[in-house]
Amino acid sequence: MADPAALRAGATGQGRGALLAVLAGLAIMVTLLGYTGRDDSHITYFVADMVARGHGIVNYNGEPVEQSSTLLFTLILAGLVKLTGLPAAALGPFVSFGFLLLLFGAMAAVLRRVGRPPALLVAGLAPPLVYWALSGMEISLYTFLLFLLVVAYPAPDTRLSVPRLGWLALLGAGLSLTRPEAPFVLVLWLGITVLAEWPRPRVAPGAVIIAGIAAALAFRLAIGLELFPNPVYAKQTHESLAWRAMTSGYFLLVMLMSVPLTTLLGLYAFVRVSAVMLRDRGKTMLLEWRGYTLGVSIFAFALASGGDWMEAGRFLAPAFLLLFLLGLGLLGPDRRRKAVAILCASFAFDTVHLASQDYGGVPLPTPTEDTAANFHPAAVEHWNVPHSRDLSFIDKALVVLDADPREHVVLASIQGGAVLYYLTLARPGKIHFVDFHGITSNDLRDCRAGDGWPYEPYTMLEDMQTCSGLHFDYIFDVELSPGWSRLEATLDIGCTEVLREEIALRSAPWRAPSRWRQFMVRCDRDVAPSQTE
Repeated sequence: MADPAALRAGATGQGRGALLAVLAGLAIMVTLLGYTGRDDSHITYFVADMVARGHGIVNYNGEPVEQSSTLLFTLILAGLVKLTGLPAAALGPFVSFGFLLLLFGAMAAVLRRVGRPPALLVAGLAPPLVYWALSGMEISLYTFLLFLLVVAYPAPDTRLSVPRLGWLALLGAGLSLTRPEAPFVLVLWLGITVLAEWPRPRVAPGAVIIAGIAAALAFRLAIGLELFPNPVYAKQTHESLAWRAMTSGYFLLVMLMSVPLTTLLGLYAFVRVSAVMLRDRGKTMLLEWRGYTLGVSIFAFALASGGDWMEAGRFLAPAFLLLFLLGLGLLGPDRRRKAVAILCASFAFDTVHLASQDYGGVPLPTPTEDTAANFHPAAVEHWNVPHSRDLSFIDKALVVLDADPREHVVLASIQGGAVLYYLTLARPGKIHFVDFHGITSNDLRDCRAGDGWPYEPYTMLEDMQTCSGLHFDYIFDVELSPGWSRLEATLDIGCTEVLREEIALRSAPWRAPSRWRQFMVRCDRDVAPSQTE
């Protein structure tokens, strides 16, 4: 008869080996991807810097407008800025990656507690999750809290206690302060849970989670914020982000183009898990309805609301984690080993695919010329393609603004990320920024009532100035069309070109140079009298 101690030692050794293999895979992914995402992270970075300096929740213009979508991540980042003295832009990607590591630690502890093989940790290597955990944004924190909620939610035969209920309320509040869609996802999930437990549902767990959601929303109102962050209201009135357009081509245009194999495997896992769940809810923590129904709720809300228009399925990353965890947990040992091998191969392919795209991070710091003569960017910016793209443009834009003798100027654009972050920090009080999409400023909020502005605001520059009561002294933007259509639209209303930049960044041996074009124009009142206030 085998020695029980030897069996436990062998299992422990296998567990450590699996954990080391997963961490090695994570290290390779980090090396290939670098600092990922677009420059939306800087919208949050700016607010964190302002909170750390004692200015409160303000936008680029110093107004009490909540331009970031994630209050909890902002406050955590602000605390670290205060503690370290470093700017948020230098800390952001490390903080978001830190929450991914916490997630792996939590998964390892839960798998060990419920007797599941550590090989299930491979689910945490899903490229959508790792990619956005390296972006300086809040998805890793959101996923971490969702996983804790799945673990903490009591099974029907579990005795309820005050500490457990308090923990559920705290998680409900924390999730609601991390992502604005969390209250809707959680209420949908709780509704499905009640139906699944009918006719004898447990009311107390769901009630305390809803109480936590209500407390989070009340907290927002108590500190002078709106019920939801400003981007929520901006996107509600933005026709280009309407759910009809995004839902129809969601997987084809976003998911299948950036993480094709992960998307297909996720859909397959959903079908397989659904079949098993409808037949047998399972007996262990990871195989019960709560993990499955939470993943379904995330998918359902993303599709109903228009999904996510960024690469790698940013808002679906938590759902992928849950589906892969459940899918692997349902398999026997032999089939699980094959499934893990397939997942690893697919994740490797999608990681290389993501690492070859223009957006996202780089394995080597991207060199750019003349980037620090007039400001001091965080060194980590060179590890991200869009951020590196902006550095020389920011430097030249500061020269243009410094040459303007006026104390204040109005600057307008679709882009509200890294450029505005550094321009505003480098020249505080100089710029009033008008966000064409209304995410970071409210100058055009009333103008978008009714049908809303079209996706391409350059067809309505005169109307926007008239409606806002502001004259746009400067306009800058990234040029996405084959020509210079946005630049030409500004010239048509009498503006004058002051900066045009074409830059090619080669950030990896296997990646073709990514080419970017940006411009900046000055719109004097005397050459466009119809645009005056």
